[in-house]
Amino acid sequence: MNLMRIIILVAAIAAAGLTAILVSSLVSTPEVAVDKAPKIPVNQVLVAARKIEIGTKLTEADLRWQEFPEPSVASVYFTRDRNPEAVKEHVGGIARAEIFSDSPITPGKIVNAGGGGFMSAILEGGMRAMSVQIAPETGAGGFILPGDRVDVLLSYETQVEEESGRRGKEVVSEIILENVRALAIDQTVNDPAGSDSKGGTQTSSVIGKTATLELTPAQAQKLAKSVASGRLALALRSLERKEDAEFAAREAAAAAALEAERSKNKSFTIIRYGTPGKFRPN
Repeated sequence: MNLMRIIILVAAIAAAGLTAILVSSLVSTPEVAVDKAPKIPVNQVLVAARKIEIGTKLTEADLRWQEFPEPSVASVYFTRDRNPEAVKEHVGGIARAEIFSDSPITPGKIVNAGGGGFMSAILEGGMRAMSVQIAPETGAGGFILPGDRVDVLLSYETQVEEESGRRGKEVVSEIILENVRALAIDQTVNDPAGSDSKGGTQTSSVIGKTATLELTPAQAQKLAKSVASGRLALALRSLERKEDAEFAAREAAAAAALEAERSKNKSFTIIRYGTPGKFRPN
């Protein structure tokens, strides 16, 4: 290959490269500057971690924080910057309405212990709350706590007549309600607990003037009638759910025998100074 051909070939390659560069510059679209969208501020809102049914007692597992765009955060929401302890504050509260998963928690959906509406929230369906006056000597010395089970006893004075014909007064006591739940002592609706010197948890006694009991409508009527008939006392029941079968059988037999005696003779037996006597109410 002679020199002239080499020069022509190099010139052709250079021309082809120049042409390609010119064509690329003509067909390419210039980049358009795109402005970055402004970042929307967010806030953490207290929401339900799962679906919560009406009457559910809340635990930490039921609540969590979730990011919400700041413009969509309503004033009634609990936010982490305004309410950093909201989770702890609502643990133990009761759901007054059904709350769906990831829905924001609002004051109207939750009622905390001691707040308005808490008593109606912890009542079982169909039950009633009724308060009665108590004193330390009629309330197990203050050791009856909210949530305990109690029997209600009525003591009253009645006119009796002995077999000798002598008339007098005797105090009669009977159980009018059994195994009812104490909802509150005065305004205390939770089992009060404190810390001992070793950092452990201890339970306190509650001495109050009123006890609020969970009753059926029929039990509430019976208790209302009994309030005007005499003095009421509460007997604390064991936490043990299983009752002593022999003891229960003896109690039932004794109660049945006493009722049969009253129905037959319209009288009852009172042991006085170790000596039984028959008495007949007027």
